Amino acid sequence: MAWYPPTGHVKEGETVEQALVREAYEELNIIVKPVELISEWQQDIPGEIAYWWKCKIVGGEIMDGEEIGEHRYFTLDEAKKIKTWPAEKKFFEEFFWNNRI
Repeated sequence: MAWYPPTGHVKEGETVEQALVREAYEELNIIVKPVELISEWQQDIPGEIAYWWKCKIVGGEIMDGEEIGEHRYFTLDEAKKIKTWPAEKKFFEEFFWNNRI
């Protein structure tokens, strides 16, 4: 099993911020307020870009559902050992493990 952050696609006519709010609600049952764009990051699939954001949770409660089979919090040491996709691992190394955010 690999762990993967909540993700989604921007729908036609939707801003990146609107997609973020929608996807957080659809996947996690939480309402978020985008605070700061951290990075636009090349994904493992050529041409796909991930937008990494700092967000504030303003409502709801994280729940597992159809799109998210399980959620979990990791310590930094645990996060360094989990299996994830290469692009995410590279992002985590650059930003989290090197204390850039």
